[in-house]
Amino acid sequence: QVPFCDHHKRKKVTHERFRFLYLQMLTEVGVSKFRTPEFWTLIFFLFVAGLGRMLLHYVGQYVLLRIWDTPVTKFTPKWYTCELIYFSETLNYFKIIALVLMGPLTNIMFFIGLVTTAAVSYRLAGYFPNMASQFISAFGVMTFFDWFIVLIVDSITGRYEPSTEVGMEGIVGDAFKLYEIFDRKENNGLVGAFLTIFIYFFLSFLSGVIFYMYYLRIHLNGRLLDIFVRLTGKNEDFFVPHDLEISHAELDFIVTKAEQWRGEEGERRKTAIYDYVWEEEITEEWEDTASRDVEKFKMDVTTHVSIHTLHLDGLRELFRHFLRLSDGAILEVFGEAGYLGLDEAVKSQLKDKFDDMEVQVNTTLNRATTAKHRSLNQSRATLLSRTSSRQKSLIGSRVGSRVPSVHSRAASRPNSAASRASVRSRQSVKSYSSTGKKML
Repeated sequence: QVPFCDHHKRKKVTHERFRFLYLQMLTEVGVSKFRTPEFWTLIFFLFVAGLGRMLLHYVGQYVLLRIWDTPVTKFTPKWYTCELIYFSETLNYFKIIALVLMGPLTNIMFFIGLVTTAAVSYRLAGYFPNMASQFISAFGVMTFFDWFIVLIVDSITGRYEPSTEVGMEGIVGDAFKLYEIFDRKENNGLVGAFLTIFIYFFLSFLSGVIFYMYYLRIHLNGRLLDIFVRLTGKNEDFFVPHDLEISHAELDFIVTKAEQWRGEEGERRKTAIYDYVWEEEITEEWEDTASRDVEKFKMDVTTHVSIHTLHLDGLRELFRHFLRLSDGAILEVFGEAGYLGLDEAVKSQLKDKFDDMEVQVNTTLNRATTAKHRSLNQSRATLLSRTSSRQKSLIGSRVGSRVPSVHSRAASRPNSAASRASVRSRQSVKSYSSTGKKML
């Protein structure tokens, strides 16, 4: 059964956050860290923040008494407490309540000022010093336990009952002021005790909320919130880019360079863009007075960008191609990797298109290869025929040039020499003709 609300999920998340903060604070102040400088730095900040907390607590009360023109007979700060003595006879119930509230509220207001400073610095400059963050966290812890520390110190120093001096009842500790005044005037100190518990509970809740917001979101420049989100977040809460994802600027640069590219043999590159629209029809039934069907259409557009190299002989070769998904992501396609995250219909269309492109490219390559083989065979046959004709003409020219020279020499000699020369000329002609046949 589907729950009517998600309060249980919110409680679970809140519990996880508080548990994470608790473990993180133990990690920073754990005993195992006592050998590190960060541990002793934090201890020093806790001591300084404790002194500042005590001083601000009683300074706030002193300022409030001076605003009311209440006589203050003694104000002596010490390292563990402060002696603030005043005439309590001039104060009514509401002023005593305000005086009890004023001490912790002074620390809370100062803590809010520190948190605001850190938030503004982080927002404007993007960074806040880690040492200052540790001091703010230490002061936040002391602010949260302010009333408890005052209660422990007042109980140890014996401030749970009025002073014996006449008119000096102001020496009563903060946790016992309301009980003392109600017991003295109404003979019922339980009312004052319940009011004190309620006031301290409200102050603890207020300081705890402020410290929680600071420690989780601002402390150490928001590092804790980042770690918490990474540990408890869902997959859809994170932006994780694809392995083959590129930016729009990079795709624009690739397309521009491809349009400007020229090959050594006159090749060019062109870009083709195809949009694949996928529509889903959703039917909802609305029941007002009668049921009726309302049609809504959900449309997703996937864009395919392909870059082809165009050769002069008509060959079109795929260079690179990309997909722009419906969520805006741009992926470069390498085999099946580019199909991830697509609808089955769009995926099948893209596969069919890529198969057609491969078939077309293979067909063009086969045709171009066949044409090249034919042209090479024709050029080879032409070259052989030209070579044979040149050789025949060269042999004929050599034979014809030697025969007239022999006859010319024979004519200049006597008859006996002429007969011999004719015989030699025939022999030489036969020898040249035989060598000519061998060469052919």
